[in-house]
Amino acid sequence: MDRKTFFAELRKRESGVFGTSLTQGQVEGCEAILNECVRQGADLGQAAYILATAYGESAFSMQPKHESLWYRANRIAQVFGAHRRQGKTPSELAGKPELLANTVYGGKWGRDNLGNTEPGDGWRFRGTGVGQITGRTNFRKFGDKLGLPLLQKPDLMMNLHTSVRALVEPMLDGWATGKKLSAYVAGDRRDYRSARRVWNGMFEADRYARYARSFEVALEAAGYESMTTAPAPDFVRPDPAPSPSQTVAKPSPWTALLNLILKFFRR
Repeated sequence: MDRKTFFAELRKRESGVFGTSLTQGQVEGCEAILNECVRQGADLGQAAYILATAYGESAFSMQPKHESLWYRANRIAQVFGAHRRQGKTPSELAGKPELLANTVYGGKWGRDNLGNTEPGDGWRFRGTGVGQITGRTNFRKFGDKLGLPLLQKPDLMMNLHTSVRALVEPMLDGWATGKKLSAYVAGDRRDYRSARRVWNGMFEADRYARYARSFEVALEAAGYESMTTAPAPDFVRPDPAPSPSQTVAKPSPWTALLNLILKFFRR
């Protein structure tokens, strides 16, 4: 894959992502995700959608971050229904990120959907990382699968390498919602809109589909290829065994000696 071409495509004004320039952090994030996609065997369409997910979830930074939740009242009303606000108005929650997190990620909804059972879990396990992993259940699940104590140390998700590992394989294998990316994107099938179900229901699915198509164009131009298997070693064909007619028996030392004695007496 020609990564110089990949980034040149993303910098085009018409690319649909990043504008005409990328920060060093955006480049490093893309590089880390591409490396993990290749390592995990993601095909081109899958890599495009994984990049799109990171792009949207990280607010275009391609870097791990904490969900800020510094929402205005009108945005709170758009994103979180009344059943999530536990009787509080958007105005009461606006400009109070910790209160907002513990409210909308807590209560009955938080217990049932995120496994948040302890006071403060909403804030402690708010969206974190390049993929914005959310909730006690997900931190425990992802930590167990990755072999990391994410439940005890959720800030480990702020490491780029860890955060990328907690995005690529989970999307391919369906850790977040039980739905694998291959159910929607594999080979020539590119149902980017429905692929949103792999990570976050159908929330803003059209927007993420647009991002994926932009990354797809860049990956195709760069000649992206995954490495699902190691190249087979060169096979050296052994020389064929001689046929019985070609086999010449080598005389033993005793036979040679006997022939020499008989030759002497024949003189």
